[in-house]
Amino acid sequence: MPPKKIDERVLLDKYESLNERIVSLINSAQIKIDEKCKPTTAKILASAILKLAKELEEAFSEWISATSTSDETLAAARKIRNTSAMKTDEILVELQIAAGPLDIETKPQKPDVAKLPKVEFRSFDTGKSNPKLWFEQLEVILKTMAITSQEQRFASLLRLVDESTSSLLSSITRSNSPFPYKEARELLIKEFSLSKYDRVRSYFEASPADDEKLTIFASRVEVLVEDISMDDVRKFCLLRHAPAQVRLQLSGKGFETLSLGDLLMEADTLSQRAKLDAQLVAAIHPKQKGKGKFNKKQCGFHRKFGREAKSCTGPEKCSFWSENLRFVGDRPDDKGNDPGSSLRG
Repeated sequence: MPPKKIDERVLLDKYESLNERIVSLINSAQIKIDEKCKPTTAKILASAILKLAKELEEAFSEWISATSTSDETLAAARKIRNTSAMKTDEILVELQIAAGPLDIETKPQKPDVAKLPKVEFRSFDTGKSNPKLWFEQLEVILKTMAITSQEQRFASLLRLVDESTSSLLSSITRSNSPFPYKEARELLIKEFSLSKYDRVRSYFEASPADDEKLTIFASRVEVLVEDISMDDVRKFCLLRHAPAQVRLQLSGKGFETLSLGDLLMEADTLSQRAKLDAQLVAAIHPKQKGKGKFNKKQCGFHRKFGREAKSCTGPEKCSFWSENLRFVGDRPDDKGNDPGSSLRG
């Protein structure tokens, strides 16, 4: 259905009115530019002309789509519109030059805060038996996810530890260290790594599981001896024959820092000291005579009947002898637990 004439007239009036307004505003702007107006004035004029130009373009498009006038009239109208548009472009450029760089107001940009991606990796609880290998594999994952800063790596690590392990890292969290991940890595490796002595022992005591291939078993236990030398093996083989308290004292830092010769000398010294201490304790606290042998001075009646015994073998053989008991002695015909008077009375 074609638009009504009255609608077309309204649209044309709107377009012509906007065109007159923008021409007038462009002329005023040109006068201000010639008078070297202030940058703020140039900015205000540019904003007003730009807004009016958008309204004029919309009004012209609405009138063109609604009019039924001749082609010659439309061509003339387009020519006027193009002239007005060219003048608008020219004056906007001049106003921008007049406004200068000081006219540009830049809003402070908020720093881009990248959301920390979720690290899909097994928890630290599964890697406590070999924390160094666990961290090496974790760092491969972090590198592929472009998590490189110390803070982001530390935050990712906190997501993978349980509450008890997290408490070990509380001091690093409170200290605001510039290298939190590095310090946490060193702390956890030191806390959960086995000593060299324990790793050599675990290597010798390990055995493949049911139906486990030897190649898989070998790769599983290889991490236990990755930095173990032949001297470490010799130390273990010899130190395991030392007394338990000596092994306990030397299986830690001494095992890793002392040479084989120094370790054996230290083991001999500690073993000798342990023997002397035992002798000294024995001399200070000698065993009491009869201690632990009290039951040997009980006769068969008292061992069998206790306080209910009515007979006894006498004071020389039983500590529980009483004059009220029947004396039996070594006579084989005196048996039983019948009450009777003492034969020594």
